Amino acid sequence: MISSKHLVRKIGQAGFTALELIVVLIVGVSIIAFAANKMASVFGASAIAEESDNVAVIMAGVRQINDAGSYLQANGAIPTPVQLQTTLIAISAAPRAMVATPATLRNRWGGAVTLAPAANTYGISYAGVPVDDCIKLTNKVSMMTSVLAVTINGAAIGAVGAVPPTIPVPLAAAAAPGACANIAAGNVIVWTVKI
Repeated sequence: MISSKHLVRKIGQAGFTALELIVVLIVGVSIIAFAANKMASVFGASAIAEESDNVAVIMAGVRQINDAGSYLQANGAIPTPVQLQTTLIAISAAPRAMVATPATLRNRWGGAVTLAPAANTYGISYAGVPVDDCIKLTNKVSMMTSVLAVTINGAAIGAVGAVPPTIPVPLAAAAAPGACANIAAGNVIVWTVKI
């Protein structure tokens, strides 16, 4: 037979003490904070991958325009930026998520994406890039073989026409303060690309 004194003690010991509850809450909050931090880093990596893919699609589209003999105008003149962008959009060679108007492209941060055609090269300008993504995006796109040079906020990072290109890829994180800045409107990255 079980004594009533023994039953009371077992019933009284059920559940958490205040100290145990605090420890469980701290561990739970720590796990949630860690998961939230990892989620932010996954979404950040996704943004860089998406935008570098968009740049690659633009490069392929300009190559398609050139291969079709439509890069230069009928009189042999280089197209204007608006003409090149309009053609890129018209033939559905621009990433759909970037098309703002029939002649305007925007990146995921809302910055203008413009093309600057030249004789054997063209520039892809990416405006509004946040400082946290500037170095990562610069490194990822600059490793593409057709990129000849990079400027960030007007400062040259590599030389056009150098063989091999003199782009220091990966761009050192130590170069971030000098290249990518904490500018309210975001950074402007320009890649010079061979046709």
